[in-house]
Amino acid sequence: MTIHYKKIGTTRYGGKIYFLEADNPYEIPAIRIFVSSRIKPEDGKNKESLKGISTLGFIDYTNEGNYDVKKYVKKITSFFHGDIGEMGYTGLFISGISRALSFLCWIPIGSLRGIQGVGTERSLRYLSAKSFISHETPKLKNLEKEAFELYENLKDVGVPKEDSRTVLPLSTSTELILQIPVGRELEKWANYLLYNVSYLPEAAEIGKLVKNWNKEYSGFEVPEDEVVYSKFSLRKEESMLNNYLSSVKGEIPDFYFDRKTMAVLANWKNGVPIFSAHQDVRNRQVYHLWSSWEEVVKSTKFYIPNTIRKTKFEERVKNLYKRAYKLGLEFLEDNKPELAIYSQPLSKKFEYISLISQLENIEYTVKLRTCLRAQEEIRSRYWKLATFLRKNGFPKKLGPRCMTKGKCFEPNKETCPMYKHFIKKK
Repeated sequence: MTIHYKKIGTTRYGGKIYFLEADNPYEIPAIRIFVSSRIKPEDGKNKESLKGISTLGFIDYTNEGNYDVKKYVKKITSFFHGDIGEMGYTGLFISGISRALSFLCWIPIGSLRGIQGVGTERSLRYLSAKSFISHETPKLKNLEKEAFELYENLKDVGVPKEDSRTVLPLSTSTELILQIPVGRELEKWANYLLYNVSYLPEAAEIGKLVKNWNKEYSGFEVPEDEVVYSKFSLRKEESMLNNYLSSVKGEIPDFYFDRKTMAVLANWKNGVPIFSAHQDVRNRQVYHLWSSWEEVVKSTKFYIPNTIRKTKFEERVKNLYKRAYKLGLEFLEDNKPELAIYSQPLSKKFEYISLISQLENIEYTVKLRTCLRAQEEIRSRYWKLATFLRKNGFPKKLGPRCMTKGKCFEPNKETCPMYKHFIKKK
């Protein structure tokens, strides 16, 4: 195995972007598995040497032929993580960027949203947060310090990582690998960052770097009228959600299902926390009408998981959220929108609308989001959607695969109570 990597630039906040090119199509997906969860290969020659290894270090390790990469990918695809099976010879490895930017990176990816592509991100559901993007803003640094200490306290008393992370601000550092076809598709993605997300300097910087690299590598430039429309605006008056709401008459219901076209609208008007919206946006079968960052910052709604409410830290969490809210408003008033965004915690709630078309896409989305391995908050939302669809004539059974198909391909499924109820007892 050989993956060649070349650094193509750095952002002002310490983000680094590399172009990856592999000899075989399954090699970059293997690195994506490692980025997401740090799952160790079972047949490595020296697994101890993988402890604490970086992604680039892992690429070097695999390039030395220490284990069977194809076998590694095959194991993960056996869990029906289908996007790992979407393979290719090139990709982008982006490290040291904010959770805010990683969220925005996914918005245009998906056939419904304008750009072909697939990718994987470091998961704070399974891995611990380590750092924040590099900046010199004392007020934000103080907030980050308080949030990280609270994050560690919550983990120490047994709160799962996926719930502890909700106190972290969007300046938390992450890394991801994206496999977007070079040429037209990659150019459209670069233009999206450069023009639609220019209010976030690290986004515009990566967009410019990728645009220049793509032109050099493929010789391709996209016509101006091919700029992707999907976006998360800075200001309320520009948001996709508000433009839609102003164009229709009457109140939009929580859910609407059209049996003739097999399309469903989910109006999350009660608010969805950012960490949960981050999961929604990665589902490429769904089109979203997004709110704006101005509304996110000005929102006073936060989500606190039940696991946190049961601890002695609940009041500290609420006080942290009040501080983040006030700091966000202060940054907005000072015309520092990127700092206002970075200061908001992953628990901050905002509104958006999801549009899912075609029977198979609806069934697939509900199947993923009602599985017991999904987050509690997102499961609750999609069970409500499933219940509504059942009552309004949806022609297929809805729910997790164990319930609807009598099958499960998740790792450690034997420990899941739903597996025991729907499959094992048979």
